[in-house]
Amino acid sequence: MAEEKVDSHKKKQALYRRVFLSPEGSALLTDILRFTNFWTRVTEPGDPISSAFNDGARSVALRILRMVYGPDLKVPDIKDTMEGWENE
Repeated sequence: MAEEKVDSHKKKQALYRRVFLSPEGSALLTDILRFTNFWTRVTEPGDPISSAFNDGARSVALRILRMVYGPDLKVPDIKDTMEGWENE
């Protein structure tokens, strides 16, 4: 059972990598990171609902990044690889 779970995770991770490491997928990932305000602060002082919403969006982006780059991902390390992330 545990072996099946590991195998399933590896298959999903391979799919994420195939999609998001392609040129089109990289552009899509950059857009997702921009849309979720991944590179900015997620907390809104005095507004716990907005903070929770922002954190939820960021956690989706972080899941994608960890599936593509691995669980030991250091977020600043990938910032330079995301072409044009600061534009738009």
